[in-house]
Amino acid sequence: MGKFQGKRVSLVKKLTIAMTGLVIVVVTSVTWLSLQLQQQSFKQELEQQANILLETLSIASAEPLAVSDVQFLTRLMEQLGTAQILVSGHIYQSEGLVIADVYNSDIFANDIDLKPWALELLNSRKTRFNWQYQNQQLLGGKAVAFNGNIVGAVSVGLATQPLENKMATVRNQGLIIAIIATIAGAFLASIISRSITEPLKQMTAATKELAAGDLELKIDLQSQDELQVLADSFNKMTKQLRDLVESKEQLITSLELRAEAEKVKPKIELCLMPYPI
Repeated sequence: MGKFQGKRVSLVKKLTIAMTGLVIVVVTSVTWLSLQLQQQSFKQELEQQANILLETLSIASAEPLAVSDVQFLTRLMEQLGTAQILVSGHIYQSEGLVIADVYNSDIFANDIDLKPWALELLNSRKTRFNWQYQNQQLLGGKAVAFNGNIVGAVSVGLATQPLENKMATVRNQGLIIAIIATIAGAFLASIISRSITEPLKQMTAATKELAAGDLELKIDLQSQDELQVLADSFNKMTKQLRDLVESKEQLITSLELRAEAEKVKPKIELCLMPYPI
C-alpha cells in the first residue's frame, strides 16, 4: 500500500486559519465575559429595586404587624397591586402565615409553597433573594422588626422578563460585534500572513534560481524586519559566490594562458638552434 499523502496547504492558509482562529477565540471569550458582566449588573439592578420596595414595605408595615392591623395591611398591599409593579407580594405574621396579598388572590396561584420561604425570612434579619426562573420572577423578602422584635415578614416578586429582554438585546449586539470583529480579524490576518509569506515566496524563488546557476540574482525587500535581514544575508551570500566564481574563472584563465605559453616556448627554442655544418 502506498503512503497516504494529504493535500498540501499553503503557508498563507495556515497562518490565516491560525490567526483567524485566535481572533475567534478572543472575541468569543470577550463577548461571553461581557454578557456575564452585563447579566450580573442587570441582576444587581433588579435586586436593588426589590430591596428598595422591601425597605419601604417593612417600615410601613412594622407597627400594623405589631398590633395585627389586617385592614391597614390589606389596603397597603392593594395600593401596590394597583401600581402593577409587582408580580407577587405578601405580608406574613410572625407564625409564617400570609396576612395580606398584593392582589387579594389565591396566594398559591404560582404553585409556590410560601410557608418555608416565610420561615426562612423570619429566622434571618438579612434581606434574602430567590431567583425563580421557572416562574419568571425575582422573589425577595426580609423580616420586619418593631421595637427590636420580629413581628412578621414581607415579600415581593419582580418580573424577570425586562431583565431577559435586556439580556437578549445585549446578546444580539454582542453577536453582531463578534461577527464584525471576526470578519475584520480574518481580513487583517490574511493581510498580515501575506506580508510574511510573499517575501518568503520571493526568497524561495530566488534560491531555486540560484541553484539553477543564476548568480546575478538580487532580492530587494524593504520590510524593515527580520525578513529584510534574511534577504540582505542572501544577497551577500550570492555576491560572495559571484566573487568566488569570478576568482576561479580568472585562475583557470591564467592557468590556461600559462599552459599555452609553456607549449609555445620549446618550439621557439627549437627554431633558434643552429643547423649542423
